[in-house]
Parts: sequence; C-alpha cells; structure tokens
Amino acid sequence: MGRYLVTTADETKWVPDRPVLLLGPWCLDASREHVWSIMDYAVFDPKFGVAELDNHFETMNLLFEDLLTDFSASRQQLPEVFRLSGCICIANLARFRAERTLFHEPVGLVEVDAAEAIDIGVPADLEVARSLVSKHTK
Repeated sequence: MGRYLVTTADETKWVPDRPVLLLGPWCLDASREHVWSIMDYAVFDPKFGVAELDNHFETMNLLFEDLLTDFSASRQQLPEVFRLSGCICIANLARFRAERTLFHEPVGLVEVDAAEAIDIGVPADLEVARSLVSKHTK
C-alpha cells in the first residue's frame, strides 16, 4: 500500500491509520507532535532548494508581468491556455523515488472538457459533480 498524501496541518483531513506523505513541513504542527510522531509518515523533500525556488519565483514574476500586458487585449485575441485538472499521474515508481518527480520523458497529456475535469475539493464541488452526473444519466 502506498502513502496517503497530506497537504495540510488540519488533522481532520488526515488518515491516521495509513502511511502518509506530508507535502511539506507546514503539515507538522509542533504542538501536535504527540499525534504525528507515532504515525508512519515521511515529509516530501523537493528536488530543488531555496536558491532554485528564488529563481523560479523571479521567473514567475517576469511571466506574470508579461501576462498582465496580454490581458489588456480582448479575450478573443489571447492565446489558448490550459488548466491542470485534478489529474491522474502515472509514473515509474523507481524513477519517482530516484528523481523525486512524477514527470519523466515521455510526458503525455490528455485534453478533457471542463465538465469532465471537476476538481472535488470541497462539499460544494461534490454537489456540482453529482448534478452533472444526474443530468447525463437520465
């Protein structure tokens, strides 16, 4: 059995009886060490360090500035963009462990309609999904 991905310090979202992978140190509340210290957990260690994050941050800022000028154009003149959905990633486990990334060559993408790519993160999202399913199953 793999690890359950934990992205928050909110313990109500955790599955305490399963091995977990904490997305970052922010998931560990020091005052709650008595809870997480007895769990089978690992903290994700990103492939790059703080210096690389700073470089990525600068790149993103430059990209954001470029996009702001693009947004002054009408919507029809903007380039087509895609949004990552609540997706399924398939990766080689040995390479994931060695390289600490899900993305290895070759990388493939499948374009799906927005109605098929609903990200269910909160109860309201689940209601939207149920509504769409009921419309398509009648």
